[in-house]
Amino acid sequence: MKVSLSRYFLFIFFLILIGVPTYWVITGQRAQAYSEVEARKLGYFPSVSFSDMKTAVKRIFQQQYDEAGELFFYQFLNKEYQESFSSAVTELFPLRLSGIQLTKMLERQQIALAYALLPDPAIPADARSGRYILRDGSLLFAAPYEFTPETIQAIETRIDDYAEMIRKYPDVHFYAYYLERIEGSDYYPLNRFFPYADAGKGFNYFSDHHPQGLVLGSLEFENITEYLQNNFHSDHHWNIYGALMAYDEIYQLVRKNYPEISSPVEHTRVRQYPDIEFLGSHARVTLYPIHPDKFATPNVDLPPYTRFYKGKDIGPENNDDYLQGSFLRGC
Repeated sequence: MKVSLSRYFLFIFFLILIGVPTYWVITGQRAQAYSEVEARKLGYFPSVSFSDMKTAVKRIFQQQYDEAGELFFYQFLNKEYQESFSSAVTELFPLRLSGIQLTKMLERQQIALAYALLPDPAIPADARSGRYILRDGSLLFAAPYEFTPETIQAIETRIDDYAEMIRKYPDVHFYAYYLERIEGSDYYPLNRFFPYADAGKGFNYFSDHHPQGLVLGSLEFENITEYLQNNFHSDHHWNIYGALMAYDEIYQLVRKNYPEISSPVEHTRVRQYPDIEFLGSHARVTLYPIHPDKFATPNVDLPPYTRFYKGKDIGPENNDDYLQGSFLRGC
């Protein structure tokens, strides 16, 4: 009997579908794989203890059902094993990432077609993440921050917290520094499409009502062009130029109450790493083919310092290997 081509491909598909998890289970490969593109650990196949299974069966015959369940069966009854197994099958399936990238590409084509005749300055980067891309492909960004009565209430709570700390510790200088993200700015490209967009209102409210005694500073940008110069284009962080600008401003803030502070660190020497192409969290979530950012660091001579993490002294950071070019190339 002649087998149709469609049945042949269907047979191959189900063979792969069944064979992949069977292979992982039989070979016992439990190591948790890491996805560089997604910057996260993938699922892995849970192990089944046949020794526990044998003991559990004995406990059943001994009518010690609770102990039998604790030894083996509970992981099936509470669906923990099934959920881990299902996650592993999905995330370790051959060509999984290629399939996701293909799906994302088709989504982008559909979105571009839907927005082809519309004047929107930015369009969705995909169908699920809530990220947007400028029409020229230069910036990925999230939905705007909201300014609502709940926002005002949260800001007033924070103002009250600062006021209480200033009252309680009159000999301590308190500072607040605002990091403007495009999602909370008045130049956010899609503000007019979101009735509750923050558009800078949140920080303005805090600035107008912050308690006396709080030294307030901010790094705000005039327009989207200036924002692009000082921030990564596929992430929500400053690039080195934005970070150094903030350093200079924070130094001046601290200096107002601490005139004997040491001189600022000289940071005019910025080192470029042309072989590093940086793609941030927005790019990982959307898999949008945005042009990578070039990476740079300041070449500075820091005075002796100590780093603390969760109250513990973890010593100075050693960047020698990094500065000599010894680092992972995948970002």
